[in-house]
Amino acid sequence: MQRVYWLKNSLPYLPDIVLRCSGVPMTPSDNFSLEDGFACFRPVGEFTLEAVTRSIDEAIACCVENGIRNLLVDLRDVTGFPPPGLAERFYFISQWAATSGGRLRLSIVAQPEMVATDKFGVVVAANRGMTSNAFADRAEAVAWLKKNSSPPLGGA
Repeated sequence: MQRVYWLKNSLPYLPDIVLRCSGVPMTPSDNFSLEDGFACFRPVGEFTLEAVTRSIDEAIACCVENGIRNLLVDLRDVTGFPPPGLAERFYFISQWAATSGGRLRLSIVAQPEMVATDKFGVVVAANRGMTSNAFADRAEAVAWLKKNSSPPLGGA
């Protein structure tokens, strides 16, 4: 089975893109878009921590499979759980780093109370080969991602 993401393109000169990914089918939605130099995954609604971290892992896998090197995950509209503890952060960030295989840069934007000021997750990701950062401000998250962006896999 393949999962399909419908990337709404925010750039008027490029068409929408359909990404096909291995795994569980996913209904096309507006929560995945292609922006200027990066993909943006923006889940909205009430989730468990496990469900939202799994969906982020799937988005990372899909980007890697399709040669997208830069991903912004916008979690500002996600509710349903308290800020994760150190053990939880360690677990899901280690999983994301393994899924990325060092082939993706990840920028996360979330509510201020969800962003650890010690950048523990950034260190965990770096120790596992993934470049990442977390922010409470979307503009800062985008600026960091663009500044640290990589070309698509295979050159370009």
